[in-house]
Amino acid sequence: MSNSDPEKNEPLPSSAITPEATGRPPANRPLLDMTLVVLTVVVLALAMSWFLGGNVDPEQRGGLETGRDMPDILADGWLNGTAPTADQLEGKVVVVSAWFVDCPNCWAEAPALVKTHDAFRDRDVVFIGLTFDGADQLPDIEEFLSENGITWPNGYGALATLTDLNAEYFPAVWVIGRNGKVVWNYDSSGDLADGIELALSQE
Repeated sequence: MSNSDPEKNEPLPSSAITPEATGRPPANRPLLDMTLVVLTVVVLALAMSWFLGGNVDPEQRGGLETGRDMPDILADGWLNGTAPTADQLEGKVVVVSAWFVDCPNCWAEAPALVKTHDAFRDRDVVFIGLTFDGADQLPDIEEFLSENGITWPNGYGALATLTDLNAEYFPAVWVIGRNGKVVWNYDSSGDLADGIELALSQE
């Protein structure tokens, strides 16, 4: 008979629990740690990809499809001008660009957009920029426009219109023909200049 009192028994020190005592092989701790790190990085990368537009089909990132009517352009406020009216846009080719201040690709592609604007500014083509960023980010919005030399009207707080444009991937651009329908987007063949030329060639 044992003379030990179960209530007075000390727990077995953790240092005494060895792989040999348990009969289990030792765990490869560095490998486990590295696996956890890799899994964490993958999850973060997937989350960032989704946020920047990777959640949409890579083959369908243009938003509102060609042939669809351009929705009404609405925004909480405007910089570089006032809100364009229907009369001002009637019969013109319109280029609508979507962006936001914390979008790295929007900054990267802005110079090319400005270059295209300059090439068509005298050909009856109207450029309009839209961002869902609100009035609370006005200093950042103004910096984006100023730093990139963007001079055409840009509407902020334009979430409703961007939603109607199915803008899930940024930056995004649509070329609207004289009939008010989408002629070109990032899913179309050719580049933006090609899309504008196509729209100009149509009645």
